[in-house]
Amino acid sequence: MFKKKELTRLGDILVSKGLITQEQLARAIQEQSKRKLLLDPADANAKVTPIGEILIELGFIDRLQLKRGLNWQQRLRRASIAMALCAPFMIFSPSAAASTVRPAPITVEAESYSAMRGVAVETTKDIDGVKNVSHIAAGDWMNYENAELLVPKAGAYKISYRVANLNGPATMLLKNPVTGEVLDTVIIPKTGGWQTWITVEQVVTLPQGLTTLQLYAQAGGFNINWFKVENLEPEPEPLSAFIEAESYSSMSGVAQETTKDIDGGKNVSYIAAGDWMNYENAELIIPKTGTYKMSYRVANQNTNATMLLKNIVTGEVLDTIIIPKTGGWQIWTTVERVITLPKGPIKLQIYTQAGGYNFNWFKIETVQDTASSSSSMAAVSSSSSPAVVSSSSSSSPAAVSSSSSSKAAVSSSSMSSSSAASSAQPVAGPVGLSWTPPDKRENGVYLDVADLGGYEIRYKKTTDTKYTYISINDPWTNTYNFEWLEGSYVFQIAAFDKNGVYSPFVDIQRQ
Repeated sequence: MFKKKELTRLGDILVSKGLITQEQLARAIQEQSKRKLLLDPADANAKVTPIGEILIELGFIDRLQLKRGLNWQQRLRRASIAMALCAPFMIFSPSAAASTVRPAPITVEAESYSAMRGVAVETTKDIDGVKNVSHIAAGDWMNYENAELLVPKAGAYKISYRVANLNGPATMLLKNPVTGEVLDTVIIPKTGGWQTWITVEQVVTLPQGLTTLQLYAQAGGFNINWFKVENLEPEPEPLSAFIEAESYSSMSGVAQETTKDIDGGKNVSYIAAGDWMNYENAELIIPKTGTYKMSYRVANQNTNATMLLKNIVTGEVLDTIIIPKTGGWQIWTTVERVITLPKGPIKLQIYTQAGGYNFNWFKIETVQDTASSSSSMAAVSSSSSPAVVSSSSSSSPAAVSSSSSSKAAVSSSSMSSSSAASSAQPVAGPVGLSWTPPDKRENGVYLDVADLGGYEIRYKKTTDTKYTYISINDPWTNTYNFEWLEGSYVFQIAAFDKNGVYSPFVDIQRQ
């Protein structure tokens, strides 16, 4: 059975890969909650239906797509240590071996010390507590070695102390008991009673990494209920906004039709160059200036199209999206991009620079840095025969071929490298990718094409930070064409088998 937090993670992965919508995930979770209510608590064999199975039952995904989502989940878990070091949160744990992750602010109850000298615990009359530490005199101390604080980066943090003091001012030190360093000196004023509580706030510079804390009474006495550590500027809640294409507030030149995409409903069609859709009724507030992932659900029968994401108020072009040929007006793909958005409210317009195409929905999310991780999930070698990229322009019609740089691939070029810089392909014009299905797994075991589930192409300009992903769920497809690309690009391809297990992504390089 999946744990609750694993459910959310799996669902988010399926949504981010364009396999389901946010609404479909919410419906599946709601369905799971209904089934929980029907379980007999006395039945030891009663189990909650996993969210993935519910999504399959509802017809939102197939079993291969579930397996792909689960394997992406494993990939993200492997990067969890890096996330912990980089994410804007802190960690408290009862022991170093069993840490838990919670976003700041983090509150530590004073009576939860691991060791102490000279103090006592009593029932508190403070509004938010059960116990407090009392009888604190000069020289007394409390260690909190069971609450190791992982500071994500060195800098200023706010620390709040909940204290009471009947008599004159007292002085308390916040120390690192391992190094003896004094991190903070706190003057505790007279509050008028041992159960008359106030909060003293201090700004403290903390070093990056694990920090063990001690409260040391330099001059007593006083009582303390809790202390709290938080970022001076807490990170805003992650943004996730889903907008149906047909929910525009105004438009020019487009129509609507019933979609055959997996989420049903309507899509926008008959989109041609110069057409546009405004979404002024979508009240979007960007929590902070920075990078965000944009996902566009599109279908395109003919040649590549170009769509612009614009700020209605300023006219600024926020994103330029190349919509690839998908092979049909109801053959859908999700194009993912990473763009920079300004903090504050924003009103968006979809403008067609070159058409036509169909459009179902778009989504804005806070960037998850691990989503494009290239960590290996070895089971299928992405190519035991070389992949080929070809491009042409008016000035150079000759094709360019290359071989992948994967250790499992056959390389025919001394320029092979896994770095983005060395694998960059300058192109101007149509670009064609072709590949030979792999015939061996990474462990050398023969792999029949019938075992393949499909391929995933990703590409980006060398100036971009994130890849755009294109999923091909047909193992018999071995080509993909871009009608027009111009600039210096990195192209990569990976295979996945029918269990959804991915190979490493393979760089395609110029000979």
